[in-house]
Amino acid sequence: MSISVIIKRILCLFFCLYVAKSNASVLKLATEKAINVEEQDNLVHYVTAKSGLNYRKEAKGKILGKFLLNTEVKIVERTGVFEEIKDQGHHLQGEWVGVTSKVSIEKVYVFSAFLSVEKYETPFNIYDVQTYREKKKDEYFIILSDGYNWEEIEDMNLNEKVSNKHRELLLYNIGIKETDKVFIYSYILNKIMIFKVNELSLIAKEDPYAGYDYIAFDLKNKIQKGDIDEYTSSYVYIGKDNPFKKGEMKPIIWKKIENKMFPSVQIKGNDFNQPYVFKESDTLEYYSFINKNYKYYLKIKNKKHMYSQAFHLVVKLKGQVVFNEFYHSSEGATPAPLAFKTKKNKQHYEQWTGKIFKNKPPVILGFMYYSFSCLGIDFLDESEKSMRVKCDARH
Repeated sequence: MSISVIIKRILCLFFCLYVAKSNASVLKLATEKAINVEEQDNLVHYVTAKSGLNYRKEAKGKILGKFLLNTEVKIVERTGVFEEIKDQGHHLQGEWVGVTSKVSIEKVYVFSAFLSVEKYETPFNIYDVQTYREKKKDEYFIILSDGYNWEEIEDMNLNEKVSNKHRELLLYNIGIKETDKVFIYSYILNKIMIFKVNELSLIAKEDPYAGYDYIAFDLKNKIQKGDIDEYTSSYVYIGKDNPFKKGEMKPIIWKKIENKMFPSVQIKGNDFNQPYVFKESDTLEYYSFINKNYKYYLKIKNKKHMYSQAFHLVVKLKGQVVFNEFYHSSEGATPAPLAFKTKKNKQHYEQWTGKIFKNKPPVILGFMYYSFSCLGIDFLDESEKSMRVKCDARH
């Protein structure tokens, strides 16, 4: 046998082994992929289309009905029919799959881009009422464009009054339905006003400070002077049901106490607030306030000088700390005026506390003014994250 023949046979042997190994790898990969798809299909899926998802007799076939948002379905067939569609300005890719559900026990077909293994949670968004001056009169509006892609808004070249076509697209992307209601709660006046979304004009206004367009519901001729407090935020929720609880908010009026009554609770220090933390040489004053079972304690430096003021606030419920925060002046932020117990007690109250939402813990509000950001709502429960009020502060 010649050397060339032997070399060819050796090369052939290596090639065959390589092909066999490659095929095994491909088979393993395909098997793993099939297993992953099978595992995925065994999970409960939820409809994520806010307006509902059409189900059909076959892939891309005749519409038989519609699954509502968050309807549970189980994938029972992969058709291999893939498609890319455009929905409300967004490109979505997916596969037509066969599913069963409690709504339709028989197998029907839907587009998988509108399915998820996680249930869609409706965002709990809080807005506030803002004002603009027009013909020597204050007009009111609710900015909705916080978090919206501002480049998309600019590309629309909107008129001040938004057209029906753009209104439908904007409200859909924000997550607002025409059937929703707008609930405005002035907790200082303890007053709730309710409007229907489909009765409010959607406007595009140019911010005179930043030069960008914001999208807002116009409350012109809907709210009059005196309907809401002029100096304190009135909170807004847009949805089906009223989330606000009336009559539970109280102004915080501080009463002086001895320093030994202040609880031994350490300030939550970080690199940013470290320079402002109290020193042994500082002159400090101590105050307290009680609302129901909650006890509030305040340690303050430079009480009379707002721009150099710093204070440590601790709130306890039945001996347990439920709130611990340190406030101080900084770039674009200053402490709001505090109210103290006096004989006349004629003050505008900035700080309020109590239950403002039906299904959330009590809140505490109004300790800081911010120039370049939206206000926040803090809860008297360390397990509940602070909520940012949406105001579109793109400075």
